[in-house]
Amino acid sequence: MDWMELVKDFITPVSVGIFMIWVNKQNSKRQDAEDEKERMWLFAMRSINACLSLCLEMAEIIRENHDTSDNEGFQEKYEYAKKVKRERKDFMEERAAEKFV
Repeated sequence: MDWMELVKDFITPVSVGIFMIWVNKQNSKRQDAEDEKERMWLFAMRSINACLSLCLEMAEIIRENHDTSDNEGFQEKYEYAKKVKRERKDFMEERAAEKFV
């Protein structure tokens, strides 16, 4: 077996190996991008949750310290914020259950 036959015998396996390494790298980059999107979504959800919690806490303090019974707009917005927070919590619990199932 001379060196030309040796090169011919190894070109195909080496080419396939290089191609598989390239495909693996592309998949890795795609997975990294998906992981980054998921992290950004999680940060956005956590930020929204923090803002909503802060707003509800401030509304509770206002209700405790001031007479808001005559302010229907305040009460409606307060109830709406509580409803949104409950719906968001239920949605997140559903998503978590889907991930584990």
